[in-house]
Amino acid sequence: MSKDVIVLLEILENEHVYSLNKLKLKLEQYNLHLTEQQIISLIVQTLYESICYLQMNKKNNEKSMYKCFKYLNAGNNTKYLETVEIVEKLNKTIEKITKKIDNTQSNLNNIVRQNINFLLTIKDNLELTIIQIGIPVIEKNNNLDDKDRIESTLYYFIFKQQKYNYVSEIFKTFPELVNFKNHCDKYLLDDVITEYLKCLNYPSNFEELYYEKIIDLFLKNDKLKMTKGYKNLIINRLQLAKQELRQNEFSKRKNKRIRFFLNDAIEHIKQFEIIDKEQFLSNINYRYGIQDTYNSKYYDRFIKQKIINRDHNILDLTSRYTFTVDNDNTKSYDDAFSLIKNNDGNYELDIYISDLTNYIKTNSKLDELAYKKGATIYLPDYTLTMLPHSLTYTNCSLVKNTTRNVIAHRFLLSKNLDIISFDIQKAIIKINDNFSYQDVKDIFNTNDIAKIKTMSTIIDIANHIKRNNFYNMDYHYIKKLKKQYLIPNEKLLEKYQNSHTNFVDVLMILTNYFTSDIISKLNIPFIYRVNTSNVDLKLIDQIKEIKEIKEEEMSKQILECINNIYNPSYYSPYNLGHNGLDLSSYCHITVPIRNYASLLSQRLECKYLIDNKYISDKQIYEDENKIKEVVNYVNDRIFYNDEYCIEYKQKIKQIK
Repeated sequence: MSKDVIVLLEILENEHVYSLNKLKLKLEQYNLHLTEQQIISLIVQTLYESICYLQMNKKNNEKSMYKCFKYLNAGNNTKYLETVEIVEKLNKTIEKITKKIDNTQSNLNNIVRQNINFLLTIKDNLELTIIQIGIPVIEKNNNLDDKDRIESTLYYFIFKQQKYNYVSEIFKTFPELVNFKNHCDKYLLDDVITEYLKCLNYPSNFEELYYEKIIDLFLKNDKLKMTKGYKNLIINRLQLAKQELRQNEFSKRKNKRIRFFLNDAIEHIKQFEIIDKEQFLSNINYRYGIQDTYNSKYYDRFIKQKIINRDHNILDLTSRYTFTVDNDNTKSYDDAFSLIKNNDGNYELDIYISDLTNYIKTNSKLDELAYKKGATIYLPDYTLTMLPHSLTYTNCSLVKNTTRNVIAHRFLLSKNLDIISFDIQKAIIKINDNFSYQDVKDIFNTNDIAKIKTMSTIIDIANHIKRNNFYNMDYHYIKKLKKQYLIPNEKLLEKYQNSHTNFVDVLMILTNYFTSDIISKLNIPFIYRVNTSNVDLKLIDQIKEIKEIKEEEMSKQILECINNIYNPSYYSPYNLGHNGLDLSSYCHITVPIRNYASLLSQRLECKYLIDNKYISDKQIYEDENKIKEVVNYVNDRIFYNDEYCIEYKQKIKQIK
């Protein structure tokens, strides 16, 4: 051991010194004149060398090493730990501990076992120290880099490591983190509850008990704050989970224990005081007719069980490899994909949309409530879903390892990736994977040849469609640019900017176009998405040139050019085409979970194109009138929802 380390060990062994200043004076008696930073570095070096010289088959003096942590974990000393050298030394100490434990697994006498337990404790303490270094102080801190670092640290230890002791220490040291929101302004607690509810579908006792303890950490933290809407949201999710316990196959004892936990959590949440924000928002909720929760009495009547329709006319495609691709924060999945190559070299590309027709019956109470909302509303704090969470996130969502009813939009493509034919059928699928866009990128760094071929071919298909100018991509550029100038610094803008650069959106546009094209040619009642923009390529080039100058006074000139090009899209019972995309017809058939116009379009798609039942003139007339009513209402509702979002955000800023 080095001389300085030996001196420090002697001081720690014989003295009860826990103040850094007092330790500094003690070291000076040995002619060691060190700064506070140097003393902390010496303590870390002492830990490392002590582990190196630790003899597993002999009794060791553990007292000095435990004392080292008194200094490392002291709140005032954390600032001295935030150097690359110290973090590297701590990580090396952890590696050394791991090697020592691995090297003694074959020789486990009592002394070795004691030393292994001691080393595991030291390892835990070291990892917790690194965690504390990794989480900066976040009070009144809007630094995005720090927030990203906090988010990645929290999500790693809560959802991947799943070590309760670590998470507990994090919240003891940083209690304000219970109110942490991720980069999408979604509460951390909401994601914890989501993971817990997923566990209730599988007989995994460890994860289930682990997340119950984590939820307790949140609910018993004095720093936790809730709005009325968020409070009701959590209560309704837990109440729904309690009702769904009747459907699982767990033992009565386990069901009773889970029900007890849910009841206790619900009662605990009910005691929370509402923060002032709700007083500001209740008035605008009333004015805009916003209802943020579903009355629980509708759950028992309309969502009694998972409905899987296995009619003989429904294709069974459960054997096909099927996956979804969405943003990282997505919890509800509307669409999925599968791709196979036939013996003749042609490709079958299936685009699946969740089939809601078994759940949302026409003119039912649930249908009326969805119609009243018109669409899902995305707010900074949380999401006001059009449908109950049971349908949005579970029963109708195309979640991994579940079997679901879908509407399959089936494309047959040639070897050259040209579209040969298109068909629509009902099907049953099993979802194998839920990918994020980053996951798709990561697939190409693996050895999974089958997945690489599938992804690369689908991306090639999307790129082939774009190269053939299937639709006008400049429309999305102008639409994005207008949002940028009308809503500067909008947090959702980054997500929006990225949403039209991936292959998923190309395939969604393809599906919407081919479906609407078939229906328009058959002259069937339907809801079209129409647009009357004047996409002038010269003006677009002019905007790009002006934008490159990057002068603030040019913003008005850009906005004027945009207004000469861009008109917002809207729903119509008549096919007026979509000028923005340069398509002869267009619809929104791919988002029935989030949009009522899409939900009704799916019903019409099934009724007229799939079911093959006799339809009288009277029914057609009734559908036409229904569509006109829905179109007028949904267009207005979406406008008011947008106005509500703007006012909501303004109120939030005032409160903050």
